[in-house]
Amino acid sequence: MTYLIKQMKAAEDFVSAGSRAKSLFADLILPKEITQAVVERYFRRALRNGGWRRLTRYQRALLFVAARVVKVVRSDILRRALQEIFVEVELATTRGRALLMGLTLTLNKAGEKLLQYLRNLEELLCIGLNYLNHPLFKGLL
Repeated sequence: MTYLIKQMKAAEDFVSAGSRAKSLFADLILPKEITQAVVERYFRRALRNGGWRRLTRYQRALLFVAARVVKVVRSDILRRALQEIFVEVELATTRGRALLMGLTLTLNKAGEKLLQYLRNLEELLCIGLNYLNHPLFKGLL
């Protein structure tokens, strides 16, 4: 029974690390200023790599209109909505999934002592790619 409780606690910790990792992922990857060029780049990337299918129709409409109309995003509400869309588009790529997995694993193993890792995207990418390419070890975390 204690083994089952330990496994459940480990799964809960992994999920909480995943939610923290997603917010850190957004802070690391997304641009600080959102202009029309940035929105157009994410629009094209979404169409090119299949991230467009992951978006809801409202997110698709917002991304399409923002790419055509908005010059610079000043509204905080619009900025947050576009950042959520950008995160979904980034997570459709292998690089995005690997970075998120690297952040999640690092948070899960190191706790909050990872300030030196957070700025080193190459190391997080290596950790994430290693985890994605070795599915045999997924159950061991």
